[in-house]
Amino acid sequence: MKRFSKIMVLTLVVVLCLSTMVFASDVNLEIDGNEKALELRINNARTFVSGDSLDELGFSLTTRSLGAGGTKIVLSNEDVTMEFIGDTSAVKVNEANMTIDAMAFMENNVAYLPLRFVLETLGHEISWDGKNRRIVANMQDGTVKQSEEPNTVISMAPSVSEIIFALGAGEKLVGRTQFCDYPSGIADIQNIGSMFTPDIEQMINIYPDIIIAQTHFKEEILAKFNEAGIKTSASATPASLEQLYDAILETGMLINRNFEARAIVSSMRAKVQRVEYVLRDVPMLPTVYYVMGTGDWGEWTATKDTFLAEVIAIAGGDNVAAKFEPEVSWGFTLEKLIDGNPEIIFGSQLNKDKMVSGDQYTALSAIKNDNFKVVDNNIFERPSPRLINEGLKILLEMFHPELEHNLEF
Repeated sequence: MKRFSKIMVLTLVVVLCLSTMVFASDVNLEIDGNEKALELRINNARTFVSGDSLDELGFSLTTRSLGAGGTKIVLSNEDVTMEFIGDTSAVKVNEANMTIDAMAFMENNVAYLPLRFVLETLGHEISWDGKNRRIVANMQDGTVKQSEEPNTVISMAPSVSEIIFALGAGEKLVGRTQFCDYPSGIADIQNIGSMFTPDIEQMINIYPDIIIAQTHFKEEILAKFNEAGIKTSASATPASLEQLYDAILETGMLINRNFEARAIVSSMRAKVQRVEYVLRDVPMLPTVYYVMGTGDWGEWTATKDTFLAEVIAIAGGDNVAAKFEPEVSWGFTLEKLIDGNPEIIFGSQLNKDKMVSGDQYTALSAIKNDNFKVVDNNIFERPSPRLINEGLKILLEMFHPELEHNLEF
C-alpha cells in the first residue's frame, strides 16, 4: 500500500486553498477498473464519501447521537467495522483505536467519511488521474491471512509490543521484555528478560503460538525456539518510515490484524503528508539536534540514515547531524555537535541534565539560551506508530509552534 500521489494532494489543496467550506466534488472515482457513482465532498482539502453511498461496496451504515459528544458513525461489512466520532479525529477499526487527520462529519443528516482512509483500510492503493480528474483505487495483492490465528504471542522488542497494542491485540501478549513499558497495561504481562539474554526456559514453558523479534536477537536463541516447535518471526529494526509501515503491515499479517494494520499505516501516511503541506512555504528552518546519548559514552543522535532523521526533516527541522555521513548509525562526535551549534536541542531529562552540567557543552547556543526541550525519548527512539501519532506533532509544535493549529490529529 502506497501513499496518495503528491500530485493528487497538491492539486486538491491548491484548488481548495484549505478552505473550511464544504464543496460538492466533480472528481470521479474508479475502483478496480469500474467507475463508481459515489457521492463525494471536499472539506478542508480532504475527500469525503457519503456513508449512504457505500452500500455499493457492500457496507452498512448506522449513526447514533452521543449528545454533546457528537455522532457515532459505524461503517461495517462482514470483515471489518469502522467507528467514527463525528467532528473528532477518533476512529476505531475493529478493536484498534487510532486517530486520523480527516474528521468525519454530518451534513443534512448524512454522514461523510474520509474516502482515502476507508479505501486504504480495505486494501486499495490510491492514485490520482489528473487528466480525467479521477481518483483511482486498485485492490492490492499480497495480503496473507494465517490459516490458524495465533492466540498467544511473545514480543522480543518494545516497538513490536507497541505495534501489537496499537493493532488492538494486546490481549494476545503473554510475554515481553523488561524494556517493554508502553502502554501502561503491559506491566501485567510476564517479563521474559532482556532482548539480548531472554529466559529461554521460561519462554519455552509459556509455549506461545509465535515469538516476534527485531534486530536485537541472536540466531542461536531463535533456533532453540524453532527446535522446540515454536514459530518465530525476526526482522531488522526499521531504519525508515517506509520500513516502519512495512513492519506494521507484517505484524498485522502475522497475527491476523490486516485491516487494523492498513488503517494505522493509512492514518500515519496522511499525517505525514498533512505536515509536509503545512510547512510548504516556510522559508527558514531552525537547526536542531536530538540527544539519544551524551557524556562519557560519547554522542549519539539521529544520523541521516535513521527513521528519526526522516521525521525531524518532515517536521521542519534542520538536523545538524544529517549534514554528516555517519560512521555508524546514531553515532556522532562532540566536535561535529559544536560545529553544528543547533538552535534547539531535544531529548530526555537525563540527557538534559548531563549537557547542562557538562563544561564541554556550555558554548552551544541551545544550552546558553536554555533551549533544551525535554521529551519522552521512547516516542522518538522506537519505530512504532507513536513516532508519527505523537512525535511528529510534538516536533512541529517545537520547531514551528505557529503552525501546529493546522493539524487535526
